[in-house]
Amino acid sequence: MNKYSIGEISKETNVTTRTLRYYEEIGLLKPSYVAESGYRYYSKDDVITLQQITTFKKLGFKLSEIKKVLKEEKGNSEERWKSAIQNEIQTIQAEVKRLQDLEKLLYTAFHSIELTGELKTEDLMLFIKSVQGIEQRENFRQKYFTEEEQKVIEDLPTLEENNERTKEWLQVLRAIRQRINEPVDSPEIQKLAERVVAFSMHVFHEDEQLINKYWDLIKPEEGEIAKVYGLDSETMKYIDEMVEYYLKKEEDK
Repeated sequence: MNKYSIGEISKETNVTTRTLRYYEEIGLLKPSYVAESGYRYYSKDDVITLQQITTFKKLGFKLSEIKKVLKEEKGNSEERWKSAIQNEIQTIQAEVKRLQDLEKLLYTAFHSIELTGELKTEDLMLFIKSVQGIEQRENFRQKYFTEEEQKVIEDLPTLEENNERTKEWLQVLRAIRQRINEPVDSPEIQKLAERVVAFSMHVFHEDEQLINKYWDLIKPEEGEIAKVYGLDSETMKYIDEMVEYYLKKEEDK
């Protein structure tokens, strides 16, 4: 039987002797042979086991999880490791989902400050509720829109994203909210109206009927909370007036 001293194993695998002794202490990897002098010797199988431990440790497995799989008696080695890997994948996927939701929340906080100049706790709570109500949002789309329309709606810019379209829409919406007391026929407001029309035609694929349908569905009643952040009843009424004036002016040309 080939025997390797703890020093040889450490040199060949870059695993410190201190780590090897710790593995022995916790029962994860015990040397196959211990001489009367106390020297530890490892077999070829021990080396293979050490390679497995090192590999799966780098993959994120805890030592306790690795030990459990190594000591498992049910099933062959291949099936045990496949099962362990699948469990680790599921753990990682859950963590990725958690981080994605957190990223969306942070972008929402960031963009809400950009839009209104302040961060309101109630706005964040509303977003958290919306993240948890994904199924409810999907039901809303399925109830009111065709399959083709849903594809367009799902691709609309939202505060939880950080792409160029979202930035463009936030810039326009913030400018409108800052000038909401100005006459709708003022040159600056009409420039904004032109941008609203152009942007809407772009994101809705030039489907005017869908634009009007979506706009009417998200429009809150007087005093009702905004269904889409930044589009409260006052803001939407003002946008209606400025766009109506712009379109009439274009028709008269």
